[in-house]
Amino acid sequence: MKFTRHVEWWMDYNVGARERTARFAFGSVLLVVAIWALYAYFAELWTATQTTVAIVAATAMLLSGVLFVTGQTQKCPVNEAIGRNSYR
Repeated sequence: MKFTRHVEWWMDYNVGARERTARFAFGSVLLVVAIWALYAYFAELWTATQTTVAIVAATAMLLSGVLFVTGQTQKCPVNEAIGRNSYR
């Protein structure tokens, strides 16, 4: 006897083509900002405190990663929470 298990994903697609492109574009910009901030952190180019530079770099990297992942998977928890669906 063969048992099969049906697993449903907890979220449907809710990120459409235009929003996906915008996520990749904005994520790319944030990635460039993060790389620049890391460079400025290690080269001590920025006049702000090193803590500020590190916070900017970490935040930009985190947001960039979130945008890339949600754009690639076409599933966004925020869109799900507010009932928005641009995938249709």
